[in-house]
Amino acid sequence: MASTASTLAKVELQGAADNPGTWHTALNDALTFHEEDYRGTVALTAGGSNITLTDTQYVTNQARQLFINITGTATTAIAIIAPDRSQFYIIDMLGNPDGNVVTFKPASGTGFTLERYHQYIVRMDGGGNAEVVAQKPEEVVTLAGTGTYTGSFSQAPVAANYDGFMAYVTFTSANVGAATANFNSKGALAITKNGTTALAADDIVAGMKALLVCDGTRYQIIAAKMGTVDEGQLALFSEIIL
Repeated sequence: MASTASTLAKVELQGAADNPGTWHTALNDALTFHEEDYRGTVALTAGGSNITLTDTQYVTNQARQLFINITGTATTAIAIIAPDRSQFYIIDMLGNPDGNVVTFKPASGTGFTLERYHQYIVRMDGGGNAEVVAQKPEEVVTLAGTGTYTGSFSQAPVAANYDGFMAYVTFTSANVGAATANFNSKGALAITKNGTTALAADDIVAGMKALLVCDGTRYQIIAAKMGTVDEGQLALFSEIIL
């Protein structure tokens, strides 16, 4: 029986009576490659063309590495393309100052944009989807409107509007009265201040940044205009960031 490549890690699966006298060499290679799955690092340099992670079986390759460090500057919009297999990646976007868009994507999927100085934990599901499990710093979502605010994460959350869901936002315009927020069309909830109090006109000002925290029923806004910080907001914000 001839040796074959494993489905996920592309290491050599020994066939019966294969590699007599050197079986230990193939085994040690396989163990080394598995080590790359949870400790290996690949360095990539963004430039003027897409980067497809190497995926050659039986040898060290880029697709098998856990950590991906990206430097350089994209001179045009490019994509970093990973194989359609179940895999976790930790991506550090260390470069691309003032560069063009860099997207990370599975071979058959659309992927997401990598922001400079951001770190991502990504789960590939093997079916053309790359899910951002976590990132830091958190994405800041632009909310447009004057009362019925809408905005989208670059990758839609699986769910929103649950107790504990948080979003860092920038408002494009002031509010004219009571307001709602709707992320990625997951459903609008009221934005409140000081717990459950409805907003009054101009509580939100154009360009204001805020943290919205969902309690399962509404989005409580953790922000204040200069000179109007109240003790309740300050205490809640302190609990979140400490």
